[in-house]
Amino acid sequence: GLTTTCNVTNTYNLPQTRLIVNKTAVGGGGTFQYSAASSPPGSGPNFSISPITIPSGGGTGTSTNNVPALGQTYAYYNITETMPSTGWIITSASCSTPGTPSSPVTINGNVMQGIQLWNGLTTTCNVTNTYTGTPIISTSPIPVHGPLGQGLFDNATLSGFNNPTGNITFKLYPPSDPNCT
Repeated sequence: GLTTTCNVTNTYNLPQTRLIVNKTAVGGGGTFQYSAASSPPGSGPNFSISPITIPSGGGTGTSTNNVPALGQTYAYYNITETMPSTGWIITSASCSTPGTPSSPVTINGNVMQGIQLWNGLTTTCNVTNTYTGTPIISTSPIPVHGPLGQGLFDNATLSGFNNPTGNITFKLYPPSDPNCT
């Protein structure tokens, strides 16, 4: 009779909580930046989300992020998006975590509210932004004044839009036309 005593410690490592943001930009591009804050404040850790850069013609991009341990089964978050310039709006946002009940995402300006993150699971959010800026056309004719029949050349600049392409149509009016200024 000998007696042997064994001490066994079992440790369960919860899988990493992740947030994937799939971005679609319509009408332009640039770098979209994010931050996540628990709602209500203090109910979970705040964290940063990797920025997503979209080419100037628009398109898609993805950011995969590890989330700090939530300290509970799930927590609600508000994600604030900083857009590349004025004129951008969030036109749609939805998030889902496989195997969990869905919760609606509310868009309030540049904040997506009510995003539910589950400890140890991956949540995927699909966000679409649309550029609604108004292009500005400025011209400088060469020469500014001249006799009727003389050739007129113009330099035109299109700005105020992230992807300034298109056609500019010029119309010439006689000085007596009310449209002539």
